[in-house]
Amino acid sequence: VVVPDDGPPPPWAGPLGDALRADGADARVVAPAELGHELRPGDGVLSLLAVDSGDASATLALLARLQDHRGPVWVATTSAVVVSDDDAARVRPDQASVRALAQVAGLERGAAWTGLVDLPAASASEAPPALDVDAVVSALRGAEDQVAVRDGRVRARRLVPHEVAASGPYVPPTGTVVVTGGTPGLGAVTARWLIGRGARSLALLSRRGPGTPGVEQLVAELRDAGAEVTVQACDVTDRASLRAALSVHDDVTGVVHAAGLPQHQALADMDEASLRRVLDVKATGAALLDELVPDAGLFLLFSSGAAVWGSNGQAAYAAGNAALDALARRRHAAGRAATSVAWGLWETGGMTQDQAAVDYLRDRGVTPMASEAALSALERVLAVGVPNAVVAHIDWPTFAAAYCAARPRPLLDLLRGGTPTEGACRGDGCGGRARAGRRAGRAAGRRASGPAAPPGPRPRRRRPRPRRPGHDPTARLLQGPRLRLPRGTAPARRPAEGVRPDAEQHARLRPRRRHRGRRLPRHPPGRRRPGGAVGDAG
Repeated sequence: VVVPDDGPPPPWAGPLGDALRADGADARVVAPAELGHELRPGDGVLSLLAVDSGDASATLALLARLQDHRGPVWVATTSAVVVSDDDAARVRPDQASVRALAQVAGLERGAAWTGLVDLPAASASEAPPALDVDAVVSALRGAEDQVAVRDGRVRARRLVPHEVAASGPYVPPTGTVVVTGGTPGLGAVTARWLIGRGARSLALLSRRGPGTPGVEQLVAELRDAGAEVTVQACDVTDRASLRAALSVHDDVTGVVHAAGLPQHQALADMDEASLRRVLDVKATGAALLDELVPDAGLFLLFSSGAAVWGSNGQAAYAAGNAALDALARRRHAAGRAATSVAWGLWETGGMTQDQAAVDYLRDRGVTPMASEAALSALERVLAVGVPNAVVAHIDWPTFAAAYCAARPRPLLDLLRGGTPTEGACRGDGCGGRARAGRRAGRAAGRRASGPAAPPGPRPRRRRPRPRRPGHDPTARLLQGPRLRLPRGTAPARRPAEGVRPDAEQHARLRPRRRHRGRRLPRHPPGRRRPGGAVGDAG
């Protein structure tokens, strides 16, 4: 059980250690500096480094150090996920970032077990709030790799289909809409869409501002459509710079946060500087916009599938986008406008210019969405007003085969046509049922989940049903994954870019045995294999 080097240990470090010892484990509470002397091959590790501070840097250093450790690793967070309406008001973006960071670590560690356990909020000044340590110990030795413990119950995360049907078109608020990352890529695409939906004043912010290639043509196009447009250079991670950019406009009523930096770096090669550089553009930028424009009628955050199911080589990017998802939930719970959309791959913008990455994703069932289809989905999501959505075009059986190749990963259980009792992504490649194939290309979802269930009989592998001639895979775009954490928490896997060479074998890896009854102290070692990948355009 790893606790911070300085300051008092988390309030439940002692009770958890006692419960693990009572369960038969040789549990020791240690600081990271002592881990090298204490850790033995096959030992389990439970990190409590982030449960108070939410500092992702300490967890990054620990996970990088444990990258080649074959024993099970669990990372604990507090209020990183939403399990109830009460949780939504307390969800912490910094804790969500730690969870997403660990999720990617789990993908990059391949077959080695990496789990995420979210605990109820606590502070050093109070007793542990209703934490059933026996429930935590039960979760640590269970078959679910992402769980939340609340009120003595263990809940597991799932991605589930959910249809979003709007009653009418979305109408943006009057006044100025600020678009960060507004001159290149998806920011420019969204600016055009906003004008088409009736926005008449846009402030486009980006690092290079007027110096962005092609910005003159974009501004001319928008002005020809009847809009008032300003372009400003701005660092969204700097409060003074962002405040100055916003002060030019006295009627800011909408925000679209599309700024972001790409990442292609394995977690083991990251340091704190590389983490902050990518994470802050997303997380700090959104937090400052929340602070400076608290009453915006439109507060749209461009997140990524990397924050939902993970992506190899994109740990910092996933962490930053997970903070957006959590911030949207918290704003929404407070009665303020907020929507965070976790995008898949677009035909324009994002990583689309990286043809190798696009080809890699296509092989794994992730195909680019036409801009018209993605924007149609966005309109429905905004019109309904959900705080979180996933919009992607994915052939789920193909994706799941790669995603679950290294070890079972239950997150996609329901999308591939299984039921909670079927145990999800098995080592046989998660062939699942053909019903999941018929969901290929459907996207969008709210975060949802169901109670953890014991693994059941192995499902038969079936080939996905071929798409019928003339079928438009984007026609039912919004009947895709919905995530709710009122009943669970889950895992994910590596990115599409920056993937190690042997990851190209993932789509057709041999079946692997499913291990059950995992315990924290030891875990059957497995040969490491890379797993599936995700793409995004956020």
